[in-house]
Amino acid sequence: MPSTPPEIVTLESNDPYGVLIRMAPPVRPNGRITAYTFYIAFDNETVTTQVDLSGFGILTLGGLYPYQLVMVRVSANTSVGEGPRSAWDEVRTQPSGNFNFTLNVNLDCIRVSLCVFLMPFSSRSSDRCAG
Repeated sequence: MPSTPPEIVTLESNDPYGVLIRMAPPVRPNGRITAYTFYIAFDNETVTTQVDLSGFGILTLGGLYPYQLVMVRVSANTSVGEGPRSAWDEVRTQPSGNFNFTLNVNLDCIRVSLCVFLMPFSSRSSDRCAG
C-alpha cells in the first residue's frame, strides 16, 4: 500500500463543460500501482470512481455545467490496498460566455439606457456601456 498520496499537478478547465486532471504518482508507492481512486465533489454530491490510468496520469471529466465548482482528491492503490488521499483541490469550469446587452426603458417620457454585463463573479472596471 502506498505511504504517500499521488499529487494533483494540474487541475484546469478550458471550456464550460469539462475539467482536465493531470497527476503524478506517489513518491513512495511501495509496490506496483494497480489503480487510482478519484473522489470528485460537485453540487453537494461526492462521486467515487476507480480508474486504471495505465501510467498516463491524465483524466478528463466531461458533462459538467458552465461555472460549476469541482473538487478533486485522489489516492493510489496497490494489491495490498488504498494509500492516503491527496488534499482536496478545486477548479471552476469556464463560464458559458459573457453576454452584453442594452435595455432601454421609458420612465415618464424620459428615455433611460441601461447596460448590463452578465459575467459570473467577475467585473472589470474597464467594461463600459457604449453609446
